Amino acid sequence: MQYTHYLTERYLNLEIQNSIMDTAVKGVIIKDNKLLLLKQNVNGKCWYSLPGGRVEDSDFESELLREIKEETNLDVEIVNYIGDWFFIRESDGTKTICKTFMCKAISKNLDAVNSEKYEDIVDFIWVTKNEFLNNNYTKDESLLKLFREIEF
Repeated sequence: MQYTHYLTERYLNLEIQNSIMDTAVKGVIIKDNKLLLLKQNVNGKCWYSLPGGRVEDSDFESELLREIKEETNLDVEIVNYIGDWFFIRESDGTKTICKTFMCKAISKNLDAVNSEKYEDIVDFIWVTKNEFLNNNYTKDESLLKLFREIEF
């Protein structure tokens, strides 16, 4: 499978300055033309994110299925790879490249009970693509660019 990067000039400049980099997998889980976002509270700061997490090996699809199950209790089918985006962790400047996949939920048992103590997930929300793009759910320009280019 070919992976495409959406890297900006800002990222390329920071790569030279800071060599710490992680790789993560993220899932765009679609139901009724809406995507699932996780609301997380870490150290009193709330933000929304796609399900997924850092990976330890290059089996991105298996890692994604595991991460989604841990965070949401959903079983999903990976439909296709849709692209990469990145973010820079504010706390330490670590850059994370996110391999992102379109997913279809094959179970309906969305539940954060098991993940709350590990992932700081406080809620789930379903939003349309337009709501995601226009309501400040993220400030990551590379993720917004990716979402502008995909259809669901």
